[in-house]
Amino acid sequence: MNVLGALDPKNEIEQYDLLPRYEKFLATDRFFLEQCGAPELSSPHLLMVGSGPLPISSYVFVSRFGYKVTNVDTSSEALETGKEILEHAGIFQAHQHASGAEVQVGANVTSVIVAALAGTNKEEKLAIIKNIAGQLQPGGRISVRYGTGIRKLFYPDCVLSDAECEEYGIRRIGSFEPPRDYMNAIGVYEKCT
Repeated sequence: MNVLGALDPKNEIEQYDLLPRYEKFLATDRFFLEQCGAPELSSPHLLMVGSGPLPISSYVFVSRFGYKVTNVDTSSEALETGKEILEHAGIFQAHQHASGAEVQVGANVTSVIVAALAGTNKEEKLAIIKNIAGQLQPGGRISVRYGTGIRKLFYPDCVLSDAECEEYGIRRIGSFEPPRDYMNAIGVYEKCT
């Protein structure tokens, strides 16, 4: 996929052979972020922590689900590349250069996705979750992508214990253990009141 060099960048993304897989996977995220007793979201705002240089997840949440998205990454180069790709495809989003453990979560953010590679181990992922949970409004959702089984070779495991949930003021509302063709699992948490 060469979005930046394409005459029609949006079409280049739409023709990406893995896009249907992303859409299906992200529909699971969306279900947990919007369902399971969540309040009606009239204007959902997603913070994508670890958006990377090819922010397909952000693209899908904006173009398919109507979310406002702020992309966050520790790499300014990744953010700049991702921003350029999205803008070439007609998607304009906010970007924040920060680590997940230091990111500022605005009061308008209704949900957060912590990418599988945001944090290289469980301790780093926990620091990200703790920071975000401390700032989310009650009812806000955090979707954490992590490795299970053989997928732990690629992504850190990060299933929170009941004690960790209590410490961070969140509760687990759902999880998704993927079939073999997906590379990470999802755990979704809600900020308690």
